[in-house]
Amino acid sequence: MKPRNIFIAIILVWGFVAQDTGFAQNEKLKWYQDRFTYFYRDPRPERLTGLVEKWQSDSGGRWDAYPPLVGFLAIVFKDHPEWIDRLIPSKLTQGSATAVTGALRLAGDPPISSESRLRIAQAGVDPVLRKQLEGFLDK
Repeated sequence: MKPRNIFIAIILVWGFVAQDTGFAQNEKLKWYQDRFTYFYRDPRPERLTGLVEKWQSDSGGRWDAYPPLVGFLAIVFKDHPEWIDRLIPSKLTQGSATAVTGALRLAGDPPISSESRLRIAQAGVDPVLRKQLEGFLDK
């Protein structure tokens, strides 16, 4: 195969791969924009079902993905305490458990079910995120 044809084939393959990746990124961004960025346009908490699960799967285990979630959930938990137990997933990562704990603290420690408290405790604590949230988690 001539070098020119190889180059063209590589560019075409790269174009298809890049296009698929871009589409996936756009769909993911749209999902988050609808539920997180523009929640205020339609502030029904039932639209947030699955948010924490998706956040923890997309975070890649990085602690720095969680601070925005902490603030957002704090507002939702404060305004809609009846939805707290439904928004806390059955399986939490250490990062999401620490974020939920921080959000509950910022929301004024609204009551949650013992089942949700147990799920949070079983997930453990992300030590780096906990250190970053230290100022209000210890109060």
